[in-house]
Amino acid sequence: MQPPPTIISIIEAILAGRRRPSARERVPLLPSFFGRLFIRTLRPGSGWKTEARPAFSPSRSQIAADIVARFPERQGRRLGFMEATRGLDLEGITITSPVSRGHP
Repeated sequence: MQPPPTIISIIEAILAGRRRPSARERVPLLPSFFGRLFIRTLRPGSGWKTEARPAFSPSRSQIAADIVARFPERQGRRLGFMEATRGLDLEGITITSPVSRGHP
């Protein structure tokens, strides 16, 4: 089993015209329904208890000492990719979280 893609690799594939939406992403009601449901669970006092996925749990491995110093460069790279999407029809693009269950 291969690891899930990163947001950067997904955007690179979109810009290169290689990414096609999954069947789940093509059904317009599912992303909006689950997105709204997820946001509701995050509201204070919602009463919803959810367990964090392992991808969102703190790392048990050593974290590189220069992680904070690398942050601006990595954010700049992400911003560059987002800027590159300006000419695309963003209404027709759905990006599912790389850590969601069953990600293509």
